Amino acid sequence: HPDTYSDTTSPVSSQLILRLLLAIIAHRQYDTVQMDLTNAYLHAQIQYVVLIVIPEGFPGMGEIALLEKGLYGIKQGSRRFYDHTDTVFKTIGCIPCPNEPCLYRFVHPIGEAFIILYVDDALITGKEATVKTLQAKIKEHFKCKFNSPQDFLGLDINTSIPGKTTISMKSFSKKLLTTLAVKPWPYPIVTPGRTDIKIIKDVNLEPNEAYRSKVGSLNWLTMGLRYDLVYTTKELSRVLCAPTKEANTILQRALQYVEQTQDAELTFDRELM
Repeated sequence: HPDTYSDTTSPVSSQLILRLLLAIIAHRQYDTVQMDLTNAYLHAQIQYVVLIVIPEGFPGMGEIALLEKGLYGIKQGSRRFYDHTDTVFKTIGCIPCPNEPCLYRFVHPIGEAFIILYVDDALITGKEATVKTLQAKIKEHFKCKFNSPQDFLGLDINTSIPGKTTISMKSFSKKLLTTLAVKPWPYPIVTPGRTDIKIIKDVNLEPNEAYRSKVGSLNWLTMGLRYDLVYTTKELSRVLCAPTKEANTILQRALQYVEQTQDAELTFDRELM
């Protein structure tokens, strides 16, 4: 809506809605696929005139070109892609949720299906026949492919067992620990932070070039599943520009906590609902 979203912003589904949908998938034993668009942003036209200088190494180097399609990196890109996708979904019969702009309901005589959209990533779920019908309609407008849900927004989603949906961040956690070269500690850690240490800005400064990227990685974990890291990550984020000795100590503890809990998962089980 023009009063809610600016031209440079694309609405995205909330984690709450995503979790609710995953619970519904388990409860109703829905068939689920993940949609992968090819060159997603190139499907969308842009609204304003954008001129570019063709860079070195390309035909016509130095000439002025008129940009006609949305591209990754331009301010209009994600917004124009959302607008285009929203129009396509409505055209094929999808009804947007009035409270969640990235959730759509598709009604068909053989059943219903749902689409949850997060920029160019999407999950489609419903009765198998309805999902296949919806896939065919989407293929008329997009070049795309459909796979079993795997990595969605950093979440490992498993819907292979009817009536049971499992989400975790094992893959992302493993990559994080490998990239940051986190070595396991010999003793267990039950909390990511410490109540006896307080982070105070501009006190006991201890520069750490990797501090910002490490806290950013922890923050991504909290956006998906690891809400147990939210408070600690929030406190660490307060001193991103000037890390303190206490912050570095807690950061190392938080990373060790992730190492010891990297297999944590959440399961929606129809039999227990």
